[in-house]
Amino acid sequence: MSREELRKIERRLFIKELLDAEVYTRLASVEKDRNLKRVLQRLANTESKHVSIWKKILDGGEPRQPALIKLMVYGYIISRKLVGVAFVSKLLSSNEHAALTEYSKLATKAGASKKDMEYIKKMIGEELATEKYISRSIKKYEKGVGYIRSMVLGLNDGLVEILAAVAGLAVLAETGIIVVITGVIIGISGTLSMAAGAYLSSKSHGLVEESEEGNDEEVPKRAALYTGVFYFFGSLVPILPFVWLSGFDGIIAAITTVSIVLFIASYIIATISGTSVRKRAFEMLVISLGAAFVTILLAMFVKAEFGITI
Repeated sequence: MSREELRKIERRLFIKELLDAEVYTRLASVEKDRNLKRVLQRLANTESKHVSIWKKILDGGEPRQPALIKLMVYGYIISRKLVGVAFVSKLLSSNEHAALTEYSKLATKAGASKKDMEYIKKMIGEELATEKYISRSIKKYEKGVGYIRSMVLGLNDGLVEILAAVAGLAVLAETGIIVVITGVIIGISGTLSMAAGAYLSSKSHGLVEESEEGNDEEVPKRAALYTGVFYFFGSLVPILPFVWLSGFDGIIAAITTVSIVLFIASYIIATISGTSVRKRAFEMLVISLGAAFVTILLAMFVKAEFGITI
């Protein structure tokens, strides 16, 4: 490996440490949970130490911090507020594992000086210790991951199912308000159905072990509540554009907004399941857009063959 290629990898890791140090520092400053606050402060200290080491390796050269850093910080804070501690703790664990993998790869690359390699190995040792520390510290939050799955899966179902429904309706409807009213009715019906299904499924699969309170009824009730509420919120996303638009303009706006929200939901699911964000997002987009496309074709056929409009 050339010196230039090695420097690119090192600078990429340097930027990652800068970003992580800022994110962990900001998260720690607003965190109220004492245990998680302590974890975040330790992470911030470790990442700041690594930033100093990278400055030595790169001879004091400090790349400009990307503007994305502010979005990352706000994204983490919003995730903490909306999704909860379980997601943030899972995200921290995932980030540290990814960092350790990158450092391990770098350690096998030829081209680094003996002194730089000593620094890199030192950081690998600290990353290993940090990963173990995080695993011990956030174990109690892992129980909440099941609820996050219920929330995100409910949201996904609401997005996909209602997008398919309103896309077909928009072809036949003469005004957008018809799509809105019909979509809301379908959304409410789907909400009740999803909540009932989540309750029965949670009970039959014995998910009561995940309840922090130890109440046998707590998990099924929460699963039903989270699934139902987020299904309804998801159903509103493809419906709202039709308040102002109709026909294919409304369909395009609905598909765009659903795609954005699906990507965010896919990121959350990929994080807590340890799968690829890109793969998860691609699957969800293909499914949702495919379902919408089929209903649009079906509605166009009905309109052309039977002249039906609503």
